[in-house]
Amino acid sequence: MTLLGLGSSDQNRAESLDMLGMHGSAYANYAVQQCDLLIAVGARFDDRVTGKIATFAPNAKVVHIDIDPASISKNVRVDIPVVGDAKEILTELVKEVQYNERKEWFDKIAEFAGNHKTCGSAVQFEFLTGHDIKMQDEFRLLIGCKARHTNEHDGNRNTDPLHTENWC
Repeated sequence: MTLLGLGSSDQNRAESLDMLGMHGSAYANYAVQQCDLLIAVGARFDDRVTGKIATFAPNAKVVHIDIDPASISKNVRVDIPVVGDAKEILTELVKEVQYNERKEWFDKIAEFAGNHKTCGSAVQFEFLTGHDIKMQDEFRLLIGCKARHTNEHDGNRNTDPLHTENWC
């Protein structure tokens, strides 16, 4: 998931990997690096998500769904480009997917998560002031589960999702 995708699915599900990239979770990055299929919906694949593009998801077939054909394969090699409205495409795609428990894969992701709780770039949170963290904690207490977190993408607030996960 990317910053702009937060709130688009239930992040409390075991299948949710949190955010990718330098502002995301390390275990999500490990999972993407080892996956064999990556389905990206409306993703830009900028350098904050991919790191070195040449080594991003090296073993994955990449399916990129986007309404803008110019965005597909712009930064990352795409094996299956799909142009169109994401809601319509995903509605049709779900009809074709057969359930598979994938226990071994999710156990591997759980192992990544247990071993790698740091920021995606292995940067700890020293760059946050005590005030920022206190503000986030107080905000969570104030709103409980009744709000959806949104965020404009700028350098000062990319850390917000790291401290506001699992609200609902």
